[in-house]
Amino acid sequence: MADVIALGEAVDVPFGKFKDCIRTLDYTPLEPDVREYKYYCSEVGGVALEVGLGSGEWVELVSVEYGAEPGAQGTEPEAGGAGQSERPQNLTTGITEAQAREIALREVPGIVTDVSIERKYGKIAYVVEIKADADGTEKDVIIDASTGQVLGVER
Repeated sequence: MADVIALGEAVDVPFGKFKDCIRTLDYTPLEPDVREYKYYCSEVGGVALEVGLGSGEWVELVSVEYGAEPGAQGTEPEAGGAGQSERPQNLTTGITEAQAREIALREVPGIVTDVSIERKYGKIAYVVEIKADADGTEKDVIIDASTGQVLGVER
């Protein structure tokens, strides 16, 4: 569920600066403690910024691929034990988990605490959780599993 909170909001993310964005408050009765602001900007055709209320996590837009095909059906990772994702048997990646760890640590120096594979931004991606050296907070670096491109950093 979502409520429109504001119109004409300004957003500054790594992909660029946008104005005239719509800010919504997203929530679900299934998880009453989970709420987030989403900023929809017409220049990018979707969400440019997500900010988790209470969690302090956010996702920033770092790139846009126009004309890209959505991922193949049936390659969505299935949930595994202990909150981790299992790699589907038919999943192929262009980079290894070790390479994803290296890429993530170049983006956010620290200690890797977990690596999972999830669908993010319509792509299969490594989500590398890092306890950051700079401030000790946990950050998730999202890396395209095919290309190794950093898709975003969740704080």
